[in-house]
Amino acid sequence: MLGITVTETLSMAEHVKAILIHNSARHPLYALRVLRSHGLNDAALQTVYRAVVVTGFTYAISAWWGFTTADDRQHIERFLRRGTRSGFYRPDWPSVETLAEDAADVLFRRVLRNRRLRHRRHDRTLASNHDQRNFIDRQLHKHYYN
Repeated sequence: MLGITVTETLSMAEHVKAILIHNSARHPLYALRVLRSHGLNDAALQTVYRAVVVTGFTYAISAWWGFTTADDRQHIERFLRRGTRSGFYRPDWPSVETLAEDAADVLFRRVLRNRRLRHRRHDRTLASNHDQRNFIDRQLHKHYYN
């Protein structure tokens, strides 16, 4: 339903492959190179890159980021850095991990602000078993030890 490819072992490798190779990665890069050759300035190219490419691979990232392996994350980060070498993504802009954490924070704040949530006597009690893959669990434990 979300357009996320999950295997029976909850691996995100196929999803990462799909977003980086098949669906959103190569065609926009080619289009950006064509736009550059037609004289589009770097600031506009960077805006298009963030609007098309970065949003393409960060779509629903809060749902799937926790299930990625270090290898999956490196593939995404390498792709983003390739955009940096091409001049489409500035080096001082956030890493993929930072983008994922920011998206999770925004989503979690929206969940907390949702007035239709059932009221409880407690305020987000932490469970004793912590699963880093789960979005809600990840957010609840994020600053627990700080």
